Amino acid sequence: MPLSPPQLRTLAVASSASIGVVSLIGFTAQIVFALNMGPVVNFPFFMDIWTCLFSLFFAIQILYLYFKQFSSRYDWRSDLAYYIIAASISVFQVLGAFLGSRWDAGLWGFLLLATVALDIVMIVAKKNGGGTGTGEESGYVHSNKDGHKSSKRSGGRRCLSCFNTFMKILAFIPFAFMLGGTWTQAVGWLSYPPRGTFVKITTDLGVQQDIHVLCMGPINASLPVMILDCGGGGHSMSDLWALQMSLSSNYSRRVCSYDPPGTAWSSYSAPQEGNYLEKVLQQLPSAYPDAVPPYILYGTMDDATNRIYEYALDHPSNVKALIPVQPNIVPEFLPNKIVLGWTEQQMLSYARGAFAGREIFGNVIRAFGVQWGLMSIFAPPNPNYIPQDRATEHAFLNGWNAKQWTTNVATLVSWVDDPSLAFAPSVYLTNRTLASDIPVHVIADKTPNATQTCIDRRQPLTSDNCKIIAMQIELQIDGLRAMSNITASSTLTRCERPTCTGFFAFYFAQNLGWTVSLVMQLIGSITV
Repeated sequence: MPLSPPQLRTLAVASSASIGVVSLIGFTAQIVFALNMGPVVNFPFFMDIWTCLFSLFFAIQILYLYFKQFSSRYDWRSDLAYYIIAASISVFQVLGAFLGSRWDAGLWGFLLLATVALDIVMIVAKKNGGGTGTGEESGYVHSNKDGHKSSKRSGGRRCLSCFNTFMKILAFIPFAFMLGGTWTQAVGWLSYPPRGTFVKITTDLGVQQDIHVLCMGPINASLPVMILDCGGGGHSMSDLWALQMSLSSNYSRRVCSYDPPGTAWSSYSAPQEGNYLEKVLQQLPSAYPDAVPPYILYGTMDDATNRIYEYALDHPSNVKALIPVQPNIVPEFLPNKIVLGWTEQQMLSYARGAFAGREIFGNVIRAFGVQWGLMSIFAPPNPNYIPQDRATEHAFLNGWNAKQWTTNVATLVSWVDDPSLAFAPSVYLTNRTLASDIPVHVIADKTPNATQTCIDRRQPLTSDNCKIIAMQIELQIDGLRAMSNITASSTLTRCERPTCTGFFAFYFAQNLGWTVSLVMQLIGSITV
């Protein structure tokens, strides 16, 4: 039985208004949260932002379809097919969200599905003569001089119809892409389950987090457990799988690693005070009873190299050796300040602008690259990653998922708010009170040549940019030397192989053997 005109009018106005208001509120609130992060970085809301935006669009379509004049020339079948396809995409969007453990996106997906379903109801009801009726019932059909019936449509109505058709086509493109992003997330999390187990930590601000930890290799009570800590924003333990697997299988070492908060299978990041490595190591024996101090701590890049040193300062009896790898101890824009004669305020102002630009870029990736499923195109699996059968898993955990990019952007947001956070001097240079029996074995890539670097980057040798490059190299060399003489037994080793450039080079096929052999030379004689 077709709906009566009053019933259809009530349905159209009430549903479009209520869905539109809810979608608009959700869209606005989540935009604010996504850009400002809030007190806890909990969910990557860009998926929900897109869903709310499309719910709003299809809510407007309900009203459009209600007021649209159906004539004998109107191809209602094509409209119906459009909304049936949209409903099908919405169904898969809901399924993908729930399969990817995104209950919030699933609920918003239900709203989107209900909205598209109402569009279908409106077309069917109007086709059956409900509401404003067909052209003949509404008085929009008349006879012309030749006696033929034609539709009396104003130019404004034609423009509105053309505009709506254009918007439907335009909206369908990101709408379909959104499904790709949802399923990339869902399939990724389902295909690559956690390989270890979880421990609970509580931040100094009282936020509980589940941290994914993994220990490999035979248990040997006479040898200290080696802890791998991966630095850099958004990098998970998968960066170091090659090292962990090689040390545990080829050298029978017990090696443990973990996903830092906001990466891979650990909880989303939250504001931290203090060293969360300390909290992870406190709880590690609850998951792996053999993983007790003393430890050999291996940290990569800036964050982790500092964390392992801070832990050794606070718990010297728990540490047998430190291995900081590719530490970045020179704040990014400090060479600019020295070469260009900037004041502290000028440097911070310049840095804030640079960080703000990166934040925008990160949000573009979060909004489009990740949520449209495009990251696998722009950041494909690395052919040099070891083990190669996990290259796609590593790419997903480190670049294709929304959590990782949320963590990156969260760091940039804090730096935009307070650029001085990015310029804290290295703890290796400011606190030299490390226990004398703890060696610091620094590993870095090949020694750069300032002149060649300027040539490679196409910078004139007399330019300020080249001087900045030279200053950065000089400060880095001085910093590495300072790190390597903290204690009498500390060392510095640089990989001078042609392929040793950058952090990841140590674990690629060309250099993995060199890295593992060096690590064993450094720790092979250390016992509990």
